[in-house]
Amino acid sequence: APRRLVRPWSLGDEFHHDHQCFECHPVTWRTLARHGVEVRGPAVAELEVFDDDSAVCDFVRENTNSYWRGVAGQIEQALATSPDRDEFDASTVSWCTLGIARMLVTARTGDVVSKTEAGRRTIDQFATDRALLERAIDIRHGRSTTPVDRPMMGDTVRFVREVADEVEATVRA
Repeated sequence: APRRLVRPWSLGDEFHHDHQCFECHPVTWRTLARHGVEVRGPAVAELEVFDDDSAVCDFVRENTNSYWRGVAGQIEQALATSPDRDEFDASTVSWCTLGIARMLVTARTGDVVSKTEAGRRTIDQFATDRALLERAIDIRHGRSTTPVDRPMMGDTVRFVREVADEVEATVRA
């Protein structure tokens, strides 16, 4: 595994040097190992990039349980504390629905795919959520920018939790 040294890094326009970059995790290494493009220097295959199935599974499980379940709870709390609010940012639906779908695809196949591809791959299994997934894909691609309503946000919370349970069952199996 890559050593856990703290190296300077940047995200957006912010420079960091005091903690590990979250983006340096087993899924990022897998993406580089399997889909890296050489620009200069040796071929990616010659770099011996860290790529470990158990590390990827562990990361997916931890990320699902800490980040995605936490996001579902935050949305649920926002719905509860603003009962008169009827419109919500559509990007939240896309981010959450397709993000957790991506975790499921990686848990099942070991592959790292785009959020859009993850949404497409999960539509058949979650047929009752077809409209939610299709809207999420449309939002991601800018084909739908109108705010979403309260029921769709509730569906998003339910979907994230349902898929998180499926991720957990998949990585345990």
